[in-house]
Amino acid sequence: MKTLPTGKSHVSFSEIKNWHECPFRHKLIYVDKLDVSEPSPYLDYGQSAHNFCEAFLTGKDPVESLVKSEEMLRKFWKDHNFSEEAWTIQNGDITMKIDPLEKWVSALHDVAAEMPLFLKGTFQDDYEVLAAEHALMESAFPESEYNFKGFIDCVISGTTGAKRKSKKVWILDWKTTNAGGWSPQKMRDPMVQTQLALYKMYWARKMSIDPKDVRCGFILLKRGAKRGKVCKLIDVSVGPKFLEKAQKLVKDALFGIENGLKVKNRNSCTWCQFRDTPHCPS
Repeated sequence: MKTLPTGKSHVSFSEIKNWHECPFRHKLIYVDKLDVSEPSPYLDYGQSAHNFCEAFLTGKDPVESLVKSEEMLRKFWKDHNFSEEAWTIQNGDITMKIDPLEKWVSALHDVAAEMPLFLKGTFQDDYEVLAAEHALMESAFPESEYNFKGFIDCVISGTTGAKRKSKKVWILDWKTTNAGGWSPQKMRDPMVQTQLALYKMYWARKMSIDPKDVRCGFILLKRGAKRGKVCKLIDVSVGPKFLEKAQKLVKDALFGIENGLKVKNRNSCTWCQFRDTPHCPS
């Protein structure tokens, strides 16, 4: 198997997304191996919530799993020295006030209390967990010399909707958000939806299942939402045309990475971690 300039023989969704947003940023991260990312309480909370969800889906004791996830969150805050008065981003240029730690812990407890009930209510009591953190390492496209790598948060079989006639396989991805969830624009964002499209495409190929028998969705875990409103399913329609576009995104990214295309996209500079640094002067 051939090796890309990144030193790997595979790409992931995040790498493909990075390349399409800005090939030059992709080069800095994946080829030059530069890392100027900063710890974030939002990312740490997301990792803790994901940890609980995975533990629950794999049959581990929910009480013990919540304790471990809370311990993880508290350790993150201690190790990263977070304070509601002192978290800065963008190389110290922006200071943001964040909620105190106990509010984050309370939100984690809300997820633990509601997520299991939400799955039963949405996919029926007899839903079946097929996989949690399911690993993908599949050929990027037929006859490709590279692979696509990914991890699917959750694969379940269940019934949804008013009629609830027959079970369907669902590819699901957890997303932690604020109490309001996602904006309509983000829910319709083709690149956001492409993550699930790729997971569906490669999982169906791996399992030799017709993609039309697989549905996709994001489950929002809304931090600070009212009780009973913490979880929300965002059903994402991924038909044949969308799958074709997703496959083309992979091919285009692999072609660009393989050939060293590294054009700057200045429309992606606003929140870029390399903005106004020596690695990418304006």
